[in-house]
Amino acid sequence: MSEPVADWVLSQKKVFTNWVNLHLAKRELNVTDLQTDFSDGVLLCILMEILSGKQTMKYKAGVKLRLQKIQNLNICLDFIASEGIKLVGCGSQDITDGNLKLIMGLIWTLILRYQIQMGDTQTDIPEEP
Repeated sequence: MSEPVADWVLSQKKVFTNWVNLHLAKRELNVTDLQTDFSDGVLLCILMEILSGKQTMKYKAGVKLRLQKIQNLNICLDFIASEGIKLVGCGSQDITDGNLKLIMGLIWTLILRYQIQMGDTQTDIPEEP
């Protein structure tokens, strides 16, 4: 039986989802659940392209096999490392398996790098209706 998720985790997940969607909207994409929507690596690669303004290495869309999902995520995580971003304890298998704590840690690291450190204070996270 899974543990109940604390209210603060749900609130943080909602804020992080809104931040991700704010950027993915530039390509008319969105996520509904951080825990599952990054599992194949495609949306995470696209998010990194939007945030960095650079092209990631080629990933495969529409993958079904776990190995293919992990390969896509490895491409993305290698790109993140090439951007000088250090991820501690978060690997492609963690994202594929839906480890919410590590996925939210990854998103927080991206927020720190691409919004706070880069001085993007003009980005307002929209409230959900």
